[in-house]
Amino acid sequence: MIGAILSMLRSLPKRSIWTALSTCTISCLLSCTPPARMGPQGPWPYTEAHLRMHSLCYARDVGEVTEVVVHIEFTDSDGDLCKATGQLRVLVSGPGTPGVERLLDLSDKTANHDAFQRATSTYRMTVSIPRVSTDAVVTIEAKLVDGERSLSDQRRISVRTQT
Repeated sequence: MIGAILSMLRSLPKRSIWTALSTCTISCLLSCTPPARMGPQGPWPYTEAHLRMHSLCYARDVGEVTEVVVHIEFTDSDGDLCKATGQLRVLVSGPGTPGVERLLDLSDKTANHDAFQRATSTYRMTVSIPRVSTDAVVTIEAKLVDGERSLSDQRRISVRTQT
Protein backbone atom coordinates (compact mmCIF):
# COMPACT_ATOMS: atom_id res chain seq x y z
CA MET A 1 0.00 0.00 0.00
CA ILE A 2 2.76 2.43 0.97
CA GLY A 3 4.66 1.43 -2.16
CA ALA A 4 1.66 2.37 -4.31
CA ILE A 5 1.42 5.78 -2.64
CA LEU A 6 5.14 6.42 -3.05
CA SER A 7 5.08 5.48 -6.74
CA MET A 8 2.08 7.74 -7.27
CA LEU A 9 3.91 10.63 -5.55
CA ARG A 10 7.01 10.04 -7.71
CA SER A 11 4.95 10.36 -10.87
CA LEU A 12 3.63 13.80 -9.85
CA PRO A 13 5.58 16.96 -10.58
CA LYS A 14 7.61 18.17 -7.55
CA ARG A 15 5.67 21.42 -7.34
CA SER A 16 2.40 19.52 -6.93
CA ILE A 17 3.86 17.39 -4.14
CA TRP A 18 5.04 20.44 -2.19
CA THR A 19 1.72 22.19 -2.71
CA ALA A 20 -0.18 19.16 -1.44
CA LEU A 21 2.10 18.73 1.58
CA SER A 22 1.96 22.44 2.45
CA THR A 23 -1.83 22.52 2.18
CA CYS A 24 -2.14 19.42 4.36
CA THR A 25 0.25 20.81 6.99
CA ILE A 26 -1.45 24.21 7.16
CA SER A 27 -4.92 22.70 7.41
CA CYS A 28 -3.77 20.38 10.21
CA LEU A 29 -2.19 23.25 12.13
CA LEU A 30 -5.24 25.49 11.77
CA SER A 31 -7.66 22.78 12.83
CA CYS A 32 -5.73 21.99 16.03
CA THR A 33 -7.21 23.87 18.96
CA PRO A 34 -6.10 23.59 22.57
CA PRO A 35 -8.52 21.92 24.95
CA ALA A 36 -10.95 24.24 26.69
CA ARG A 37 -9.69 25.32 30.11
CA MET A 38 -12.06 24.38 32.87
CA GLY A 39 -11.93 27.43 35.09
CA PRO A 40 -14.09 30.23 36.33
CA GLN A 41 -15.82 32.54 33.96
CA GLY A 42 -15.45 36.30 34.04
CA PRO A 43 -13.48 39.20 32.60
CA TRP A 44 -10.10 37.93 33.84
CA PRO A 45 -10.29 34.86 36.11
CA TYR A 46 -6.57 34.80 36.91
CA THR A 47 -6.46 37.85 39.12
CA GLU A 48 -6.02 37.49 42.88
CA ALA A 49 -8.95 35.69 44.49
CA HIS A 50 -7.52 34.74 47.89
CA LEU A 51 -5.17 36.40 50.37
CA ARG A 52 -3.33 34.25 52.88
CA MET A 53 -0.95 35.15 55.65
CA HIS A 54 1.95 32.76 54.94
CA SER A 55 3.51 30.61 57.67
CA LEU A 56 6.84 32.39 57.02
CA CYS A 57 5.58 35.29 59.18
CA TYR A 58 7.48 35.74 62.42
CA ALA A 59 8.05 38.24 65.24
CA ARG A 60 11.28 38.69 67.13
CA ASP A 61 12.59 40.85 69.92
CA VAL A 62 15.30 43.24 68.65
CA GLY A 63 16.17 45.55 71.51
CA GLU A 64 13.69 48.36 72.02
CA VAL A 65 11.19 47.09 69.45
CA THR A 66 9.55 43.90 68.32
CA GLU A 67 10.16 43.36 64.63
CA VAL A 68 7.38 41.56 62.76
CA VAL A 69 8.16 40.13 59.33
CA VAL A 70 4.98 39.65 57.33
CA HIS A 71 4.66 37.37 54.28
CA ILE A 72 1.43 37.61 52.29
CA GLU A 73 0.51 35.19 49.53
CA PHE A 74 -2.12 35.65 46.81
CA THR A 75 -3.71 32.93 44.70
CA ASP A 76 -6.05 33.13 41.73
CA SER A 77 -9.37 31.33 41.33
CA ASP A 78 -7.56 28.16 40.20
CA GLY A 79 -5.44 28.18 43.36
CA ASP A 80 -2.24 29.20 41.54
CA LEU A 81 0.13 31.71 43.12
CA CYS A 82 -0.09 35.17 41.60
CA LYS A 83 0.80 38.81 42.10
CA ALA A 84 -1.81 41.34 43.18
CA THR A 85 -2.83 44.94 42.57
CA GLY A 86 -4.65 47.36 44.82
CA GLN A 87 -4.14 48.86 48.27
CA LEU A 88 -2.64 46.45 50.81
CA ARG A 89 -3.15 47.44 54.45
CA VAL A 90 -1.27 45.57 57.17
CA LEU A 91 -2.03 46.15 60.84
CA VAL A 92 0.26 44.65 63.49
CA SER A 93 -0.62 44.80 67.19
CA GLY A 94 0.64 43.24 70.38
CA PRO A 95 -0.86 43.04 73.86
CA GLY A 96 -0.96 46.49 75.44
CA THR A 97 0.54 48.21 72.39
CA PRO A 98 -1.15 50.42 69.83
CA GLY A 99 -1.47 48.84 66.42
CA VAL A 100 1.00 49.89 63.75
CA GLU A 101 -0.38 50.14 60.24
CA ARG A 102 1.53 49.93 56.96
CA LEU A 103 0.03 50.74 53.58
CA LEU A 104 1.43 49.43 50.33
CA ASP A 105 0.11 50.46 46.92
CA LEU A 106 0.46 47.30 44.83
CA SER A 107 -0.88 49.18 41.79
CA ASP A 108 2.45 51.03 41.74
CA LYS A 109 4.76 48.85 39.61
CA THR A 110 7.90 49.83 41.51
CA ALA A 111 6.36 49.25 44.96
CA ASN A 112 4.89 45.95 43.79
CA HIS A 113 8.23 44.79 42.41
CA ASP A 114 10.17 45.85 45.52
CA ALA A 115 7.81 44.11 47.96
CA PHE A 116 7.48 40.83 46.03
CA GLN A 117 9.92 38.03 46.81
CA ARG A 118 10.34 35.68 43.89
CA ALA A 119 11.85 32.89 45.99
CA THR A 120 8.76 32.60 48.19
CA SER A 121 6.15 34.11 45.83
CA THR A 122 4.98 36.32 48.70
CA TYR A 123 4.88 40.01 49.43
CA ARG A 124 7.22 40.73 52.36
CA MET A 125 7.25 43.70 54.69
CA THR A 126 8.78 44.40 58.07
CA VAL A 127 6.79 46.26 60.72
CA SER A 128 8.29 47.40 64.03
CA ILE A 129 6.00 47.75 67.04
CA PRO A 130 6.78 48.82 70.62
CA ARG A 131 8.55 46.00 72.43
CA VAL A 132 6.39 43.20 73.81
CA SER A 133 7.50 40.30 75.99
CA THR A 134 8.95 37.23 74.29
CA ASP A 135 6.04 35.06 75.45
CA ALA A 136 3.46 37.45 73.95
CA VAL A 137 1.31 36.82 70.90
CA VAL A 138 1.25 39.38 68.09
CA THR A 139 -1.74 39.77 65.76
CA ILE A 140 -1.26 40.55 62.08
CA GLU A 141 -4.21 41.62 59.95
CA ALA A 142 -3.94 42.14 56.20
CA LYS A 143 -6.54 43.53 53.83
CA LEU A 144 -6.31 44.13 50.09
CA VAL A 145 -8.79 46.55 48.55
CA ASP A 146 -9.00 46.77 44.78
CA GLY A 147 -12.05 48.75 43.69
CA GLU A 148 -15.17 46.97 44.90
CA ARG A 149 -13.30 43.79 45.87
CA SER A 150 -11.74 43.14 49.26
CA LEU A 151 -9.64 40.22 50.51
CA SER A 152 -8.42 39.77 54.09
CA ASP A 153 -6.72 37.39 56.49
CA GLN A 154 -5.45 37.39 60.07
CA ARG A 155 -2.67 35.49 61.84
CA ARG A 156 -1.48 35.29 65.43
CA ILE A 157 2.19 34.51 66.06
CA SER A 158 4.42 34.20 69.10
CA VAL A 159 7.37 36.49 69.63
CA ARG A 160 10.76 34.78 69.69
CA THR A 161 14.12 35.99 70.91
CA GLN A 162 16.70 36.96 68.34
CA THR A 163 19.43 34.37 67.83
